[in-house]
Amino acid sequence: MRTGSGLFLLGILSLIQFRELPALLPVSVLVLLVILISIRFRFLRPLGWYFSGFLWAYLIAANVFRHQLVPELESQQPVVQGHVLSLPSVSERYIQFDFQVDQLYDNTGRQQQSPGKVRLNWYSPYPDIIAGQALKLEVRLRRPHGYMNPHGFDYEAWLFQQRIRATGYVRRNITNQQNTDSSFSFHIIRQYLRDRLQAVLNNPASAALVLALTIGDQSAITKDQWQVLMATGTGHLLSISGLHIGLIAVFAFFLTRWIWPLWPKGACLLPAPRIACLMALLAATIYAVLAGFTVPVQRSLVMIAVFTVPGITDRRIASADSFAFALLAVLIFDPLAVLSSSFWLSFGAVLIILLVPATGLPGTKYHAVRQWFRIQIFIFIGLFPILAVCFNQIPMSGLLANAVAIPWVSFISVPLILSGTALLMLYEPVATLFLDAGANSLDMLWPLLGYLADFDKLLVAVPQASIITLVATLIGVALLFLPAGMPAKWLGLVWLLPLFFSPPELPDTGEFEAVILDVGQGLAVVVRTRHHLLLYDTGPGFRSGFNTGWAVIIPFLNSYGINKIDLIIQSHGDNDHIGGLEDVLDNIKVEKILSSVPAQIDFNAMQACHAGQKWTWDSVEFEILSPDKTGTLAGNNASCVLKVGNGRNSVLIPGDIENKAETLLLARSSTPINTTVLIAPHHGSATSSSHGFLRSVSPDYVIVSAGFLNRYRLPKQDIIDRYKHFGIKTLNTADTGAISIQFDKNNFTITTERGKSSRFWSFSNQ
Repeated sequence: MRTGSGLFLLGILSLIQFRELPALLPVSVLVLLVILISIRFRFLRPLGWYFSGFLWAYLIAANVFRHQLVPELESQQPVVQGHVLSLPSVSERYIQFDFQVDQLYDNTGRQQQSPGKVRLNWYSPYPDIIAGQALKLEVRLRRPHGYMNPHGFDYEAWLFQQRIRATGYVRRNITNQQNTDSSFSFHIIRQYLRDRLQAVLNNPASAALVLALTIGDQSAITKDQWQVLMATGTGHLLSISGLHIGLIAVFAFFLTRWIWPLWPKGACLLPAPRIACLMALLAATIYAVLAGFTVPVQRSLVMIAVFTVPGITDRRIASADSFAFALLAVLIFDPLAVLSSSFWLSFGAVLIILLVPATGLPGTKYHAVRQWFRIQIFIFIGLFPILAVCFNQIPMSGLLANAVAIPWVSFISVPLILSGTALLMLYEPVATLFLDAGANSLDMLWPLLGYLADFDKLLVAVPQASIITLVATLIGVALLFLPAGMPAKWLGLVWLLPLFFSPPELPDTGEFEAVILDVGQGLAVVVRTRHHLLLYDTGPGFRSGFNTGWAVIIPFLNSYGINKIDLIIQSHGDNDHIGGLEDVLDNIKVEKILSSVPAQIDFNAMQACHAGQKWTWDSVEFEILSPDKTGTLAGNNASCVLKVGNGRNSVLIPGDIENKAETLLLARSSTPINTTVLIAPHHGSATSSSHGFLRSVSPDYVIVSAGFLNRYRLPKQDIIDRYKHFGIKTLNTADTGAISIQFDKNNFTITTERGKSSRFWSFSNQ
């Protein structure tokens, strides 16, 4: 079973490497044939396990693809009928919910294929929405599409794993009809509890944490709270995961084990250990339902079931076998769980706990405390490879933070909060006392987490690990896990060093790299020389608090192990260019900023950009071409125009300049501006890329940084045709994801992220 579970997992991992799903019939026939042969011949059974995992994941993935949004509907306003699947997430600006589309009609009234489960936003003013509610809506939908950047979060993979086959928003139109008849859903119970909890809790900050712990509703947790949790590695405590569900199961087990023998007849009917295991599974199931029965919660419940069912059936199974069976059960239940970092973190933590040898003799002084901290140390070190691969950063304060926060939240906060929640159904005054005590316990813990989060150097950026580095890290972890007394265990720490000190590949002197990040409708460009880094613009920010500084730029820099930016050029003050700046400044050391709107930026080392500013880094030349010092230009036309070159090739980044600035720029230039690559001015708008400008710049490539199906409909078709007229090849980040350009001393190479990293669930392959 142990080997079989591992090979089953390996088969699933093999499938998710495919860029496109192969044809169903030949794959199914071939794999089934191999499985049947492996059943007949014992020595081929490992092969059978491997291909069973491959085929099972293939069938599940193919079933998800049965639900697709017809591409032609992306330009229409279809009418959908169905019901609300989730607990709505409410904010001041919009309400978000998952919606099961039962019927879909296009603009002509003709019924089209349903995409199944979709995620919708309904912008203010919006009505009250409850889970299970039947609705008829006019919507705008689009196929799953997200930012695609090197080592960034794969939103399209997350949507695929959640079986969400389209995203969009509800149009405020008279065709919207609400059906007051609601089908039953456990989310109705969750919504009732959320309303009651919000009514009795006065502090919004602690109320947000209480809602996360009771019903798995994280929508009210603020961005600042998330940053503290991420910096201390304690974010898992506010997700109803295996830890909390397991804790509830343990409480139910020991409570039943204590109470059941007090009833003599009960003890005769069923032994206390068996009924205790049954009640543990029941309590875990109830808590899972309260948490929304999301995919991670389902996975945790399956694991709890695997560990409790043997007790219910009075069978003993070795811990290693239970772990292997739990792994297999979760993978059968949802093979796409391997796309989630929580899958690897949860199973990694459980495996580490099973491997940690006991220290000292039970019953000796401080044995429990010593063993607890020993387990925390091993979990902290053992999860290094997963944290490096999934997040490119390791919260060094996580060891102390988790050692304190886990028992505090598990044995104080959660029991008080859940007791108060249960008492809400019976007697609110007493329930309020418990809930206030639970909320206060979280308030008492928060200063410690905030204090640890303030140590920026304790959140270590880890360069994207190579296969060799990961192998070295795993060897180091294995050495540290050797039993006490084994010689040379300390060498494990040496094997861990490459994870932190493997330098990323750097351009040679006289060479540079320009990465046009995929930030949707906006702009962010990273330029690297051998020893310096420049960031041009920081992408958009949104009123919800989401911005590409935090979501795109910081993870990208972490993947290179970069913790300092030598220069930020903030072209101008439009939100789609400056929206991520604040988070970049909060998380990365910045030496200097140049901008056309210095008064708009609160930073000490700030200067206005103007034509004539020049500098050289590592034999690569940088020059600001516009605006001039007269200040005659404003707004888009005042954008800082940057040219970067090495004498052979160059890239021109003009921000959002329009025809007026282009004309003035050409008038000041005594010679053609010639460049190899041009970032399209103003995202390819009709007010830019004039004939004279393109004739002077004469690029080989033009790169448009635009959002997928953006509301401005950029780049304009006339401008695309104009690029073609001049023989310029065009790339658009909406189609390609991030675009990396390596400028060596004689040539240049362009790599697109979708061309390099896309998988069968990616938008480009649908």
